[in-house]
Amino acid sequence: MNTPPSGASHDHAPHLYEHPAPVEPARPVRAVGSAAAHTTARLADEFFYLAHDDQTGRPRLFESATAHGLAAALLAELYREGRVTFEGRHMRVINTVPPKDWLQHLVLDRLVAEPRHTATRTWLSFLATTSCEQVITRMWQLGLLRPEQVGRLWRQRTVYVPTDVNTAAWSWARLSFQLRNYQLRFPR
Repeated sequence: MNTPPSGASHDHAPHLYEHPAPVEPARPVRAVGSAAAHTTARLADEFFYLAHDDQTGRPRLFESATAHGLAAALLAELYREGRVTFEGRHMRVINTVPPKDWLQHLVLDRLVAEPRHTATRTWLSFLATTSCEQVITRMWQLGLLRPEQVGRLWRQRTVYVPTDVNTAAWSWARLSFQLRNYQLRFPR
């Protein structure tokens, strides 16, 4: 505890001189940003689960296929949120109100900043350059993935393993159910 300056008394403002010791958090703290609890399945998260082994985290697809699939899923998330629409081979922003999810917000901001670029193919190629890292970050922040080092000492790499194998495996069941019952709707 700090001592008060000469002439000051603890009786008048004791809170100015007492500083409690910081308390260590019970578990590592993640920079969650605006990501809320994972209550509904996001399409990019679902695609990530489908594109990776649910126990080892190893990719099932080529890197470019995963990146483009995640980019398409991010655009589909914005379509589901009513922020964009597709007209033929072009995409148009119809609602610029920022989504609550930080990654959807980031993608929408990019679309709004470049209104002259409307070709869906162009946006898929652009978003594919960062989609893997961004989706991994969002899923890690939500506690859905954990990093794990694999490989030999001189050739180690990081894979992202689902924290709950059942949640990851459930993506396959959900997709299968929706396909059998014609519940998947895509823009025309």
